[in-house]
Amino acid sequence: MILTEGRLRKIISEEISRSQIITFDFDDTLASRGAKNLKLSPRRDMTDKLVAFGQNPRFNVFVVTRRDEQSEGQETVQFLSDHGLIEYVDGIRYTSGMPKKDTLVSLGSSMHHDDNIEDVNDARDVGIIVHHVT
Repeated sequence: MILTEGRLRKIISEEISRSQIITFDFDDTLASRGAKNLKLSPRRDMTDKLVAFGQNPRFNVFVVTRRDEQSEGQETVQFLSDHGLIEYVDGIRYTSGMPKKDTLVSLGSSMHHDDNIEDVNDARDVGIIVHHVT
């Protein structure tokens, strides 16, 4: 049997649908600038959690951020790479300042981690388990 691109996409889509989707916000959840707004630093509690989920084949991990991909995408990917996280992330979704609810729903997120109370409440309203990061 020849594996066409369309068939491969269908297989990947089916595999992801059998997995639980775990999502993480970026700013002030995975990364923090601290009091002096210096360079980004990892939040070890959240980055350790991302790695734990990412190592488990039952989970697919996505970063969902209000950042703009055009202006901040490279910094986001660079941070994840520099801190050894990129290999545990199945994708990054940028909402360019918009609420994350629609993106979380379209991904099928079953658990979301976020510091933004609006995004926390929106996710809860659609039945997603939420960890409010403080």
